[in-house]
Amino acid sequence: MHSRNYILFALAALVFGGCGVPKNKFRLNGKFKNIRSADIFIYSEDRYDTLRIRDGKFKYERELSEPEILTIQYPDFSQRTIIAEPGKEANFVTDAADLTKTRVTKTEENELLTQFYADIEGKRGDQIKSIAAAFVNKNPKTLAAQAVLESLLLETENVDAPQAKRLLTLLLKNQPHNSHLSSLAGRIMPMLSTMPGANAPDFKVKTYKGNEISLKDFAGKYLLINYWASWEYDSFQQIRSIKNLVKPFMSKLSLVNVCLDYDIRGFRNTMMRDTLPGNNVCDQMAWKSPLVRKFGVSYVPGNVLISPDGKVLARDIKSNDLKAGLGKFIKP
Repeated sequence: MHSRNYILFALAALVFGGCGVPKNKFRLNGKFKNIRSADIFIYSEDRYDTLRIRDGKFKYERELSEPEILTIQYPDFSQRTIIAEPGKEANFVTDAADLTKTRVTKTEENELLTQFYADIEGKRGDQIKSIAAAFVNKNPKTLAAQAVLESLLLETENVDAPQAKRLLTLLLKNQPHNSHLSSLAGRIMPMLSTMPGANAPDFKVKTYKGNEISLKDFAGKYLLINYWASWEYDSFQQIRSIKNLVKPFMSKLSLVNVCLDYDIRGFRNTMMRDTLPGNNVCDQMAWKSPLVRKFGVSYVPGNVLISPDGKVLARDIKSNDLKAGLGKFIKP
């Protein structure tokens, strides 16, 4: 009798265990209200996938060797962060008519993050940053804290560099084996160290024409380093209009335009169509390019304005504000 029960138990475990999530995978089950069929994106630092919503539902699986932060991009380009952990499954429910109703449940990390989003609902600006900083301080061992730090305290205008450094250091101390966090720190710390008022780091790079340039070559003049890519529409449009935007300042200003294309063909096509002023760099290293890493650039379009004595004056002046932004420091 005992033997028969054991066999039945083993068979049941096999049947129901087969429905579980393999140890090397993460599963996300999704439901959308007010939308029947659509394709949206889900991505991480190094991979883009498509979520295919059919009859208001989707199911997504991803192989993982360690926990990872994923981002869902909605059709209106707003975003929601998901914590993916190997061997776990999460449920995602939202309303296409009101995305603030998004709930992600079934894992502690995602429920913690869902509660955070609820806490900042209706808040703005400094209120959100204050709640975000308190959340990171309270939950330094969690991926949810990393997600909040990345999305709300680092990738925003007017970053509070001392606060961001302190919080990032706190997370590194509490998550010493988090390779994604270490990678983030490797990218972000240079950005936090090159905020306005800091000394610009020296660099040596080769231009598209083969000339070697360094920061010292621009001593005594203002230097604007522009970051763009042919695959990013806004940055592509910005670099095409750069000649007219900087024309009033060219007697006192030098330019270095850094293209983040892996494939040089997009860069060459742009060079054939448009004459870009200044020094043009495309080393096909994209985010690993020395000029990208030294200044901690994490998105395009972007720029860094450096004074004649090598100080960082401004970062990421928007295209619409570029002429006025340069005019604050450079008198034509």
